[in-house]
Amino acid sequence: MRDFISVVVVSLTLTAFAIQYPSGVIPGSYPNIYPLPVDVGGTGFNISTPYTILFGGATDISPLQQLSTTGSAGQILTSNGNGTLPSWQTNGGSFSKIDIQTFWSSSNYTPTSGMKYSIVEVVAAGGGGGGATAGNQEGSVAAGGGGAGGYVRGIISYAELVNTSQTIVSITVGAGGAPGSSGGDGNAGGNSSFGSFFAAAGGIGGGGATLVDPQQLVSSGAGGLGGPPIFPTNGSVVAARGASGSAGFAPYGGALGGMGAPGYFGGNAPNAVLNQFGFLNGNQGLLWGSGGSGGIVVSNGSFGPASGGNGSSGIVIVTEFS
Repeated sequence: MRDFISVVVVSLTLTAFAIQYPSGVIPGSYPNIYPLPVDVGGTGFNISTPYTILFGGATDISPLQQLSTTGSAGQILTSNGNGTLPSWQTNGGSFSKIDIQTFWSSSNYTPTSGMKYSIVEVVAAGGGGGGATAGNQEGSVAAGGGGAGGYVRGIISYAELVNTSQTIVSITVGAGGAPGSSGGDGNAGGNSSFGSFFAAAGGIGGGGATLVDPQQLVSSGAGGLGGPPIFPTNGSVVAARGASGSAGFAPYGGALGGMGAPGYFGGNAPNAVLNQFGFLNGNQGLLWGSGGSGGIVVSNGSFGPASGGNGSSGIVIVTEFS
């Protein structure tokens, strides 16, 4: 049998694609042309600086642009707005050091060299506790506790200090409120402030308590209100009124003095307590801005008077970032 071989002829049609060369450029001459144009895959630059960045250009004539520098270690590439190349700039948001200046009494604040921003905390003083007296009568008497000082926290920059001509800032730290005596009200705590930027008011003193009628037998004083922030009360700040002191409690035969309100950092003055004849002075506020507690008397006609506790002084704390 004869074998047959089939031959299949495949016809290939090759189509030449024309390369579009820029006007005036001779085909085959690119190896010797510098710079290679952008529209045929080049950058348009004869020489580029190593490690620099290319950006889109503003016109067809300059389709690419190159930064002239690679910047320095730690710098960040920052936009300079529409129509302008970005640039390398030092990161102004970073800090290398933190310092804390604390003021327990009135003084002046001078920024540490290199300070950029500071967090300022202002605490006003607490009010004194009320005083208690039964005179020569029989009965139970309990005075109220003092209120806590207000609190303000805000941010200030060195630039703001310079712009307001306050590169040396006057600091006021309020004194604790004096206690009431012989049934008198406690005194308010002093205000605290940081220049003209932040301020808070002291807490109100606790109410005094006294027996004024032989048939009265019991008497108690109201707690003092907490001090409010003075300025500012909005914006990039935290501002809070201080807590109020508690009222005294005087059931016949016993007495519980009003508690002094805790300041922003805590430290409330403990209550004075009696369940027998006698008298006790109130306790002093334990931490900055706390109120003093109220005095108490449980008398058969021969005990007392009792004074309240002192309110605690305020404080100003400046945490600096350089």
